[in-house]
Amino acid sequence: MKQRIIALLAGTYLLHILLAVSSTAAADSTEQRDSITASAAASLYQPTTTYSIFRKGKNIGTHTLRLEKNENALTVDIESNITVRVLKIPVFKFKYQSTEKWQDDQLVSVASKTTTNNKTETASLTNKENESLLESNTEKKTAPLLSFATNHWHIGALSQSQLFNTITGKSSNVSIEAVGEDSLTINGVAINTTHYRYTGDIITDSWYDDNNRWVKLEFLGSDDSTITYIINNP
Repeated sequence: MKQRIIALLAGTYLLHILLAVSSTAAADSTEQRDSITASAAASLYQPTTTYSIFRKGKNIGTHTLRLEKNENALTVDIESNITVRVLKIPVFKFKYQSTEKWQDDQLVSVASKTTTNNKTETASLTNKENESLLESNTEKKTAPLLSFATNHWHIGALSQSQLFNTITGKSSNVSIEAVGEDSLTINGVAINTTHYRYTGDIITDSWYDDNNRWVKLEFLGSDDSTITYIINNP
């Protein structure tokens, strides 16, 4: 009986140690993520970085990041082009363009344009002191300062509870948690990643490699099909 009690206490003690180590590792990871500046995040990518977009295993488009630094200024241009075909006939087209302007590692403005088939929507953000001016096709309003947009390239966005939605032009409430580590094979290259999940106003999953570079995105389309973005040069 005594040995069983000792074993139980030892097991409980070991569990507490493991939980403490896990919590410390998670805290260290969060602290490291939070400390990444826009300049440091941008340095993880080539001047032009491309992603392939898939639906039901078929390549339906491309996503492109273009980053340009000029002293303390950073411009990030993002573009997506999607065409879904049935019997070689285009039945859905999506074009997305967004430009982020950063100064001294702070987000200054975002301007986006989204065309879904023949419908075009615009969205913009302008940051001034402690507030953000948000504009869309239908409204213009102010909101508490938004430091990140929904363009995923900067891992610092994962620490936020509100993001500028570059399609709707609104502030989106989000909860983002780490799902766990994933080993992905992309174009024959095995890479270690951390999988994150967005819930709230945005439902999506995003993966970042050990260097905090964005490598994969996955969400459901309007027809509930899975849309996947995967980096071309891991």
